[in-house]
Amino acid sequence: QRKHQTCTRCLTIKYPGPPGSPLNHKKACCSDGFKSKLTDDIVAPWPLPTGIFSNGTHFHPLLFLAQVREIYDRLIIDHVKREDLSLEHDAFLKLLEARLVV
Repeated sequence: QRKHQTCTRCLTIKYPGPPGSPLNHKKACCSDGFKSKLTDDIVAPWPLPTGIFSNGTHFHPLLFLAQVREIYDRLIIDHVKREDLSLEHDAFLKLLEARLVV
């Protein structure tokens, strides 16, 4: 017997009823209204610094802030040109540029 499909967000069985049943999980969003699939989501540039994201499901904010501080120190305090940064720092800056709204 096959394993039932479960939603990775709400961890409920997706299709407990027959096709079209109101018991079934909606395809586009969870029961709390959160969209389960972002259609216009862009993939982060590679290689990102290690430890900020793990398993594609967990975000570690303290490591994120440490990277922001490290890049700030390199660019602003030490006056290093962006071209001289490591590949990880450059990819991290591209991620920030794509995601931040100022």
